[in-house]
Amino acid sequence: MKDLFAGARLLIERSSDITGISWSVILKNVYAMAFGMADELQMGDNVRRYLAVASIRELDQIVRSMGGAAGSPWHLAGLGDLVTTATSKDSHHHELGRMLARGAREGIEGEGVHTLAMVRQHGLFRQADYPLFDLIRSIVSQPGDAGGKLDAFLRLNA
Repeated sequence: MKDLFAGARLLIERSSDITGISWSVILKNVYAMAFGMADELQMGDNVRRYLAVASIRELDQIVRSMGGAAGSPWHLAGLGDLVTTATSKDSHHHELGRMLARGAREGIEGEGVHTLAMVRQHGLFRQADYPLFDLIRSIVSQPGDAGGKLDAFLRLNA
């Protein structure tokens, strides 16, 4: 694999925790939407810092509950992908969060939205055990007043 990408600026790392890495890659799209919301609402760097830590903590808890190894979300496929997806101006999920903060109801589609639906539909884990995940689910399922919901969440949890 390294020979194939030699000279490219694609950084990869090996992991034997396929379950943990897979869940990290899937769920980061959900959490990235919160960053877009906070950015659209101009909540600042301190909120972004909180979202990063809260997202990774929850990711680690979910990964472990789904059979993955503790710490897997702290690697490139977890934290690395989260930072990229949550902060890039070219990120679809960051833009979805911005749209949700503006109260958009149309065009809210993507892997993160699909993941929220699949977790609920199949009862993959108890969403209420993960407050930030549950907040994002609430905003996606009932768009409107994302700012008020995010503010209330931060007052209770940060």
